[in-house]
Amino acid sequence: MHWGAVHLLEDIIKKNNQRIRLEQLLLLLMRIAIPIILALCLARPVLRGLQQFMGDEKLSSVILLDNSFSMQAGAAAGSNYNRARTEIGKIAETMPKGSDTSIILIGGEPKPIFDDPTTALDAVPDRLASTKDGGDPAQISEALGASAGELERMGHAAREVVLVSDFQARDWADAEASARSAALRRLEELPIKPTITLFRIADGERENVAIESVDVSAIVLGVGQKASLRVNLRNYGKSAHPDLMVNMKVDGEQARQSRVSLAAEGTAQVLFTHTFEKPGTHTIEINADADALKGDNEFFAVFPVWDEVPAVLVNGKPSNEPLEGETDFLEIALQPFGAAKAKDLNDLIKTRVIQTGQLNDGELRQAHVAVLANAADIGDHQIRQLEEFVYDGGGLIIFGGDNCRLDWYNDNFFSGGNGLLPMPYAGYAGPGEGAREGGARIVNQHFEHPALAFFNDPRNGKLGEAEFRRWLRMEPTAALGKALAASLQRKTSVLCRLDTGDPLIIERQMGDGRIIQCAMPADADWTNLPLQPFYVPLMQRLVTYLAAAVDPPRNLSVDGSIQAFLPREQDGKEAKLADPAGKEHILQARAEGSRAKVEFPGPLTPGIYTLTDSAGAVQHLPPTSPAPKVRSRCSPTSSSKPSLRRWTPRSAASTNTPPSTKSAASGKKSGNRSSGRSSSSSLAKSSSSSGSRGGSFGVSCYPLLVISY
Repeated sequence: MHWGAVHLLEDIIKKNNQRIRLEQLLLLLMRIAIPIILALCLARPVLRGLQQFMGDEKLSSVILLDNSFSMQAGAAAGSNYNRARTEIGKIAETMPKGSDTSIILIGGEPKPIFDDPTTALDAVPDRLASTKDGGDPAQISEALGASAGELERMGHAAREVVLVSDFQARDWADAEASARSAALRRLEELPIKPTITLFRIADGERENVAIESVDVSAIVLGVGQKASLRVNLRNYGKSAHPDLMVNMKVDGEQARQSRVSLAAEGTAQVLFTHTFEKPGTHTIEINADADALKGDNEFFAVFPVWDEVPAVLVNGKPSNEPLEGETDFLEIALQPFGAAKAKDLNDLIKTRVIQTGQLNDGELRQAHVAVLANAADIGDHQIRQLEEFVYDGGGLIIFGGDNCRLDWYNDNFFSGGNGLLPMPYAGYAGPGEGAREGGARIVNQHFEHPALAFFNDPRNGKLGEAEFRRWLRMEPTAALGKALAASLQRKTSVLCRLDTGDPLIIERQMGDGRIIQCAMPADADWTNLPLQPFYVPLMQRLVTYLAAAVDPPRNLSVDGSIQAFLPREQDGKEAKLADPAGKEHILQARAEGSRAKVEFPGPLTPGIYTLTDSAGAVQHLPPTSPAPKVRSRCSPTSSSKPSLRRWTPRSAASTNTPPSTKSAASGKKSGNRSSGRSSSSSLAKSSSSSGSRGGSFGVSCYPLLVISY
C-alpha cells in the first residue's frame, strides 16, 4: 500500500538499521578484545622495539678475550692484546646503564676475570689491565660453551656474545669443528638466543721469526764438561733475514754470539757450546730479536750442573774374569774416563758395585739411581727399601738375564701391578720367535723419549745395528684379566721395540721416581749391544734421565705453577721467590717424603724466577711461553683497523661458505641495518681462506653494524 507519508518510514528504518549494525560491531569488538586483553595481562610482554631504537635497552654481554701467545704481535701502536683491551673498554663504555657483562680469557682453559657477571662497567678497564697475554692457543669450543653458561646467569632480554681475537688458523682447526658445533647448539637452545659478534683485532705485521726449540747434548751436565746447545729457528714470514744475530747469555752475562742466514719461510740452526765451572743451577737465555712478536724470539732454560751422579750397581752374577761379571760392561760405560785412567777428564756418573746381599738402605741413600743387573731373589726388606727409594724420587733400572726366576719376579716385584716391575715377564724369546736371521734388531724410528731422542741424529749412533739373540717378553699374561692389562698399558710407556714387536725398554712412574725395565741383560750374553759404540751414551742417558727425576722440572710453562724441592731440614721455614720483575714472594716449605717442598701458583711471567731457601741455597726456574711449539704463522690481514662480523644463531640449513669469506655488510641495507645472515654451522667450520690469512671477519667497526633477524 502506498500513501503519501511512506517515505518518512523508510528514512526511520534506514537509520535504525545503521544504529543496530554499529551496536553489533561494537559488541563484536568488545568480545574480541576480552581474550586479547586477558592474554596480554597473563603474558606480561616486554616492549623492546622502542628501547632498541632509542639505544637505551639494557644488555647482557659475554665478551670472550683471546689472550693467547699470538696476541703479543703488534707494531709501534702496541700489541694486539693491548688494542683488544682498549676496544673492550670502549664497548663497556657504550653499553647502556644497568647492563651486565662477563669477560672470559680464552687462552687455554677459559677463565672469567669477574667472579660473577658485573654491572660495574666502569671497573672493566682496570680489571682488564691486570690480565696478561702469552697463554696457550685459544680454546674456541670451550669458550663458546662457557659463554652459554654465563648467559644462563644473566637477566636482560637483549643478549650478545662478542669474541675478540686475531683469529689464528690453529685456533679454528677442522679437527675441532664438531666441538664448536656442539657449543653453538648449546647457544641456540637457550631460551633467548644471543647475537654472536666476531671482533677481529690485527695489524699489518706479517713477519715472525721463532726460536722453536733448543736441543741440549746432555740431560744432566757435569762440572767441567762441555755442553752443546743447538738452537732451532724458523721463519714464518715472507722476508729473508740474511744476517740474523743470535745471542746467548749464561747466568745473565753475555757468553756467545752468532750470525745466521734465515731464508723466507725457512729454517736454520745455530750451535753454541759452553763449559760450566761450578755446580748448581745455571740459566741460559737465547735471543733472536727479529720482529714485533717478541715472545717467541726469546728462550729461557735452566740446566742443573752436578759434581757427580752417584749410582749403585747390584751385580747379580759376579765373576773374577774380565767382562764376565753382570755389571762389567755397564761400569765401563758409565765411567769411561775412569776406566781409561784419563787424568784430565772426569766422569759425571760415579758408580759403586755391590752384590745382592749388600743392598740396603744405607747404599740407596747415597745414590740417585740403582741398577739391578740379573739379580736373583732379594729379601722382602730389600724390596721395601727399593720401593721407598723410588717413591722419594730415586731411579731404578732392572736388567733381565738367565739368573732371574721369572715366577719370583712376577710374584714379588710385579705383585699384581702394585710392585716395582712395570710389566710382568711372560717368558723367554729368541730368533725363532719371528726375528730375522742372526737375531732381532731395534726398530729404527723417531724417538720421542728424552733418553733416546739423542739417537734421532744418526751421527750419534744407530740403535738398529745391535742384534739380540735372546730376550725376555714383557707383556700382560692372560691370567691378569683385561682390566688390569689395559691399566698396565696406560701406566707404562715403551721407549723402543724389537722388530718382532716385543718391547725392549719400558718405563713407569712410581711416586716421584721412575723405573726402567729392560728385556735384555746388561752384559753381552744375549746381545752384542755392549760391543756397540753407542752403548756408552745409551747407558749414560738412561741413568742421567732417571737422576734428573729427583727434582721436579725446572723449565716450566707460563700456564703452570712452580714446584721446587728443598732439603728436609727446610720444613716449616720460609723461602724467598723473586719473579722476573724483581718482586719477592714469601713461600712456606712443607715436608713431602724425604724432602721439603714449596709451591707458587700460576700463571707465571716469562723470564727467570729465583728461589732462595733459608740456608741461602739458590734455584733458578724459567717459565717459557708456549711459542717454541707454535707452528701456525701469525699473519693478520693488511687492514690496520679492527674488523667485526655479527650474526644470530639460526636453525636453518647451513651454508658451505665459512664466515671468513663473507662480509656481514654484504646484504641489502636499510640505514644501519643489514639483512646479511649466517648460520651457526658456518662458525664451526674452517677454510683454507681463513687459515692462510688468519681469518678476516668483516669490514665494519663496533657499534654501527646491527644484523636483523
